[in-house]
Amino acid sequence: MGILRPMKQRALHRYSLFAGLLCVSVFAAFLLGGCGKSGMPSPKKTQDTFTITGHALTPMGDCVVARGTVSGAIQNVEFLTLEVAPIESYDDCPGCPFVPREYGEFTAYDAQLDEKTGQFMFSFCPASGAPMYRWRLVGKNAFRGLPFATTTPRVMVMPQQ
Repeated sequence: MGILRPMKQRALHRYSLFAGLLCVSVFAAFLLGGCGKSGMPSPKKTQDTFTITGHALTPMGDCVVARGTVSGAIQNVEFLTLEVAPIESYDDCPGCPFVPREYGEFTAYDAQLDEKTGQFMFSFCPASGAPMYRWRLVGKNAFRGLPFATTTPRVMVMPQQ
């Protein structure tokens, strides 16, 4: 009962061999189908990036005014973000990494970005009311695959009231 006749055994072997070759062929077709350029077009990094230069933060009451210039692909600025971290003195861990506690995110329109000159200006009111802030500006590109334009963190002293 448990013994197959030689003809059935050969037919079963051929069927197994055919099924195995079919699986390998389908797998190879999936692998080879991914060859070539596919997906959405990616931006050209040199033509589509921008930098933030000549930036400054000026206290105005309890708020601050950020000014600066964007150079490069100004039309690709999606957001300008001011990141701030309150500190008590200049000696508060100068070598530590910058960790923002508050931020204000502004569209190019809200930041009053001039597409001809690249100059921008916006105000932000930190909630912490600290005597000093470490801060930096971050520009987010409209193309998601490109890196952010980030400035070096600086320190700003708020006026005594």
